[in-house]
Amino acid sequence: ALPSYFPSYLRWPPASIRGQRDPVKVASLLFLSSQGEQALQIRELFWPGEEIPLSIPEPEPAGDARRTEVRLGDAPALLIQGQGQDGTPVNQLRWRVGGMHLVATTIYPPEELLRIASSIHGE
Repeated sequence: ALPSYFPSYLRWPPASIRGQRDPVKVASLLFLSSQGEQALQIRELFWPGEEIPLSIPEPEPAGDARRTEVRLGDAPALLIQGQGQDGTPVNQLRWRVGGMHLVATTIYPPEELLRIASSIHGE
């Protein structure tokens, strides 16, 4: 899943494109920032069930960690704010479109993550 909104501070092409078939079909794209940091990862999981049947790491809780239900177009989404292993602020958004689960994780602010995610699949 590629966003139609692609900020200039992200490098193109993706630094990594990965896929897997089992136990769930997953496509994963990793983008670096213009400074070379891992800045945005988008995972697309092709699974029709309500729950994802494999573990996707969430940001680690921090002093101001939050889990907030938001809307992404017509779809409910979960915004998770926390930190990476090195203490860097990390934001993650989880939502469903049809038979797909999407998980986008970034070092950028939640508002920017929502803007990027909203541009995926025309949401």
